Amino acid sequence: MQTNFDSLVSARSAIISFAMNHASALDEAVRDSFLDLAGQPSPVDQVVKVAELLYANAASLTDEGRDLVGSLASYASENFWHGMQVDGRGNRIALAMRRQNGETPPEGSSFPDPETDPAPLPAYAPASPEA
Repeated sequence: MQTNFDSLVSARSAIISFAMNHASALDEAVRDSFLDLAGQPSPVDQVVKVAELLYANAASLTDEGRDLVGSLASYASENFWHGMQVDGRGNRIALAMRRQNGETPPEGSSFPDPETDPAPLPAYAPASPEA
């Protein structure tokens, strides 16, 4: 799966590829939301909202899912979409996903502590189990 995007077309292609190859492994509620957001008519909304949804549910993702989240969030941040550059949110999400995938940080640096990761947006957080 391509994870370095040079255009909206390549970012959307990665979302479609993930939908075809990995969506079936998502929790049903997350999958339904993902498929709905993946069909957003605005490509910018699609990129940002898919990144936020999957980030909020990162604990249940595979390495490929976390790669997609980090790449989408970083791409959105680079393009100043929907506040993903504010406080480095998009790039901090990307670093969190790399850390969770067990990657080695760039030479001479370290990944930020998990306690400093951006909080998932409430609109995309997993639903609480009903009592």
